[in-house]
Order: sequence, then C-alpha cells, then structure tokens
Amino acid sequence: MNKKWDGKYCLVIFDISEIKKSFRRWLREELYLLRYIKLQKSVFIGKYPLSQDIVKKIKKLGLNDFVNYLLVEKNYDEKMSKILDSN
Repeated sequence: MNKKWDGKYCLVIFDISEIKKSFRRWLREELYLLRYIKLQKSVFIGKYPLSQDIVKKIKKLGLNDFVNYLLVEKNYDEKMSKILDSN
C-alpha cells in the first residue's frame, strides 16, 4: 500500500453460505492481499478500506447482504494494534 494511513481501521464481517464458498474464498484471499488480519473465522481487520473494485464485485456477486464493512476509529486491544502497526 502506498497510501498514507488515516488512523482508522476497516473491519470486515461476513457470513457467506456454503453454497457460495468459492465467493467466500475469493473474499478471504482479497483481504489477505490487502494485509488484513483474521480476528475470527469471518471477521477481518485492516488499516485500509476495501477498494471500490472489491466493493463493486461484492455487489455484482450478490454478496452485499452477507458482507459488512465498518470504519473503526479506535482499537483498544494493544496486542492487536502492535500486529496491525507491523503490517
């Protein structure tokens, strides 16, 4: 990432059914490429928002009812902050 971080974290939460597991796999791969960290099985956090291309593809694939992305201003978990800062 060449962009300067704005100090806000992006939290991505999803619940994509087994029927659409290839889409679920695709989303996880995209999040790992963006250097997001897995907090739980379908909860990821990263320093940068999802790209417009990813958001458009989520909508195109009909996943927008199963994927939530939130902007978080403060992370109170010091251990997690250290991990994210090293990315």
